[in-house]
Amino acid sequence: MFARPLLPKRIGWLLCLFWCLLTPNLAPAAELKIEYLKDSTGQLTRDQAFAAYQSGQFTKGQGQVYNFGFSNSAYWFYLSALTGDEDYYLELGSPLIDKVEFWNLLDPSGPLKAGESVPLAQLSEFHLMPLFHLKNGPHLLRIEDEGSVPLIFSLYTPQQLARNRNGNLLFHGLFYGLLLFTFFLSIFSYLILKDQVFFEYSLMILSGIFTFSVFDGLFRFYLIPDLSTWTYNRLFGLMVHLLLLTSLRFSLQFLAIKQHNPQLIWPFKILSWALWVNLPLLFWIDYQLASKILVLFSLAVFSGMFLLGFYCRLRQVPGSSFFLAAFFIMQTSGIALALQFLAVVKGSLLVDQAVHLGLTASVLLLVFALAHRIRLMDVKVIETSRQLLEQKTAYVNEIEHKNLELTRLDQLKDDFLANTSHELNTPLFGMIGLTENLLETIGPKLTAAEQDQMRLVTSMGKKLTNLIRDILDFSSLKNGKIKLDIRPLDFAPMARMVLDLLTPLVKDRNLKLVFNLPPDLPWVLGDESRLQQILFNLLGNAIKYTESGHVTLSAEVMPNLVWISVEDTGQGIARKNWSKLFERFVTQAGPVVSEMGSTGLGLSITLKLIELQGGELKLDSRPGQGSRFSFSLPRAGQGENPPVLIPKEGIDWSPASSSLNQKKTDPRGVKLLVIDDEPGNRALLQRILEQHGFEVLLATGGPEGLEILEEYSPDLVLLDVMMPILNGFEVSTRIRQQFTPKQLPILLLTARNQAGDLGMALEAGANDYLSKPILQQELIARIEMHLQIAENEALRSQVMFLEQARSRLSLSRDLLLQTLDTNLQPILLLDFGFKPIFANKTAKGLFAIETEILPSLDALFLPISIDQITKQDPEAQAGEWQKLESLKTVSDLLEPLSANLVQVAKGGDWILALGPVSGLQAKRADLRELVVKVMQLSVDFWDRSSGLNKFDLAEQSGVWRVYHDEGRLRTRILDKYCSLKTLPKNPRFFDVISTALFVLDRFPESSELKEQLKQELDLLQRLV
Repeated sequence: MFARPLLPKRIGWLLCLFWCLLTPNLAPAAELKIEYLKDSTGQLTRDQAFAAYQSGQFTKGQGQVYNFGFSNSAYWFYLSALTGDEDYYLELGSPLIDKVEFWNLLDPSGPLKAGESVPLAQLSEFHLMPLFHLKNGPHLLRIEDEGSVPLIFSLYTPQQLARNRNGNLLFHGLFYGLLLFTFFLSIFSYLILKDQVFFEYSLMILSGIFTFSVFDGLFRFYLIPDLSTWTYNRLFGLMVHLLLLTSLRFSLQFLAIKQHNPQLIWPFKILSWALWVNLPLLFWIDYQLASKILVLFSLAVFSGMFLLGFYCRLRQVPGSSFFLAAFFIMQTSGIALALQFLAVVKGSLLVDQAVHLGLTASVLLLVFALAHRIRLMDVKVIETSRQLLEQKTAYVNEIEHKNLELTRLDQLKDDFLANTSHELNTPLFGMIGLTENLLETIGPKLTAAEQDQMRLVTSMGKKLTNLIRDILDFSSLKNGKIKLDIRPLDFAPMARMVLDLLTPLVKDRNLKLVFNLPPDLPWVLGDESRLQQILFNLLGNAIKYTESGHVTLSAEVMPNLVWISVEDTGQGIARKNWSKLFERFVTQAGPVVSEMGSTGLGLSITLKLIELQGGELKLDSRPGQGSRFSFSLPRAGQGENPPVLIPKEGIDWSPASSSLNQKKTDPRGVKLLVIDDEPGNRALLQRILEQHGFEVLLATGGPEGLEILEEYSPDLVLLDVMMPILNGFEVSTRIRQQFTPKQLPILLLTARNQAGDLGMALEAGANDYLSKPILQQELIARIEMHLQIAENEALRSQVMFLEQARSRLSLSRDLLLQTLDTNLQPILLLDFGFKPIFANKTAKGLFAIETEILPSLDALFLPISIDQITKQDPEAQAGEWQKLESLKTVSDLLEPLSANLVQVAKGGDWILALGPVSGLQAKRADLRELVVKVMQLSVDFWDRSSGLNKFDLAEQSGVWRVYHDEGRLRTRILDKYCSLKTLPKNPRFFDVISTALFVLDRFPESSELKEQLKQELDLLQRLV
């Protein structure tokens, strides 16, 4: 495909470049007369050879190229004297000659030597081929070689010699540079493409490099000099063997003979085995015989590869055109070289250079062949990629379809688990709660056996509950559906709460729960609900397997971690069972019967939860000595843990000293709203909560709960999740639109316990999340905790408000005193006991007050009496009477001030500014009546002006809610504001004002009813 355009354009130009570089070697030499003599014995000396020349035994030569083939004889050459004074250099055109001796017959000194047998240091000229400097006079030359070497006599002037050397250097540089580049390119291609063809080609190129380096003399001059002649001759034969073997391997691999015609492999395998057999013959039999055999093998190999390429070209094997052209050139040059060795042709420099050019052309053709192979591989890869992409697309579509189906099935499974857990936990919640309630109420009246049976029912119910929870958690962890809310948190209060909830489990047992966390425990990073679950599991197990002694919760602070430890004095665990303890469905049997039950999943789930939060779990236990479980948590960053007051000493959490028994929220006056669609759950919660003194409001669903929430003001909401119409998450979201979590805590109660439920609860605004069935003690503890938090937040807000008010009052007082002090009228301020507390400068001058502490009123007014005034002279009497006038003015100012002070002292409803008490001192009852009156007037005015009813007013104003109940429209809240009997305890004044303003703005026409509404609304706004 690429042979026709590439061969003439690229390869032709490269061959022309190499040919131009070879032109120095083909420069004509000076005329040289040569005569030669065959020395069959090889024993002739110089003198004997010269005598033979003089006797006419030498044969006159023809030209300058001589090829005697394979011969054991030595050859003598007589070179006639040159005419002229110009110097010449004689070069013998082969670096493979074994031994050369050169004599100048006019020089009595010994011969100059060259050839493979002569060390490089003894050469007269450092030249790849034998080189001698011709001087005046005749010369005698002796040549001896074990193989077959053509002798090419070339004469060069010094300038021609220098040009020849530079040309040879450039030629060898380009030739071997091309081969080395091709070798590394093939290795790189093999490493990238992993195609064996490139590796075989690189081996062929490498063997070619070494073969021609020996052939050109580079191996002897630059790689391993001064080897023996015997070694150099065998080394050349060895390299030729390797070149033939690697060429065979490359040909079979490149043409993929095994795939196209496996039967053709056998002739080439036989040829390869024959070459391997002939290889050691180079060292064991006569060298000339082995060389002749090698020449025949070379002809057979190149001919066979040419025929193989021709066969593949006929079969249209990819790349066979390049291969055929390459091995045709290689075969032609190889045959020419073989015929030269066999002395069939005389030989010349053209043969040697043709071999180099043939190899260069073959290498380039094979490079193009491999490039064509890469292109075909790219096409194949693209086609394969396209097919794979189509298959992958089809596979992806199939997988997506299956994933959707699996997702649907997985969701069905999750829904099934959630609904099943809800259906199981809901009756369990009632069973356990009612049983516990019966034990508390009528338990003392029952016999011991009956009490044990009821406790057994409770225990079995709790075991079943824990089994359901563990299975759900295990399923979520296995499927990777646990979502953690990692955030900085204060571990100590959370741990204290868990111990509070577990305290009833050690009741009537000789077991103490010890809280021993350090006072400066830093905040940690973790999921609060999951950390509670971890503590419940570890502490619950410790309580379960410890009959007496203590269970201690402690911590150790490290630079980046906090290690939490749960240590008990229980039965302990053998070391061989440590690893098994964290496997699924494995339990440690013990004599203590636990109320918490055991599924064998607790520690497995605990380990996974700890690892998900970036920690690790360690165990240290000995049988009979107790166990110590320690887990690590990452510390929170700097600035994320505000200081928390914690007692310095370790706290004893035994039943006698539990905080649950020491301090509880006073339930009197506390309203709890229970929203649950299950009648049994509502009844149970109402009984439990009322037994603890709480006032309970019940709602059968979300809409009713929201209505009750608007009418009353509960302190906390207990909200079920799974309800019709509005579920618990939706109800919680609506509540949060009116109340913050600190104003109104929400506790979600549900039988669902899936991974995402807690996150959904927190996103909906819930303060806490409890899974059914719920322990009575845990429920009460959670309620009291959140009520206490809300109460503390309210107190904190009041303290902040009072601090701000005190600061503002203090600033106002200072400004007032500064203003009064600069007044020209005398001003005297008194406290509630009419004790002077301030006098301005004018008053101090009037009463002659010189001290900072003001005297009493008696001390101020006692010195001024009528009798003393009348006894004085008229001028003095005028000054005293002026003082009395000023006092009268002060007295006039004190009268209204006293009235206000008395009003404040009595704790009236309204605190008015300085000045006389106005007539707006309405009582709270009057304000409630005013709210109802404004609402009634607004409805009447709307009805008369628009002709519409109150439902339209509620909808269009957007203030009041309208809903359907039993097929009828109702606006329950608006109706309550139209009657003083149904008016809520804490009316929404601004909703009433907004309704009145909406009606007045909607109908601008004047009327008597409108004016009455405006007057009452104005009064309401002033009071509010």
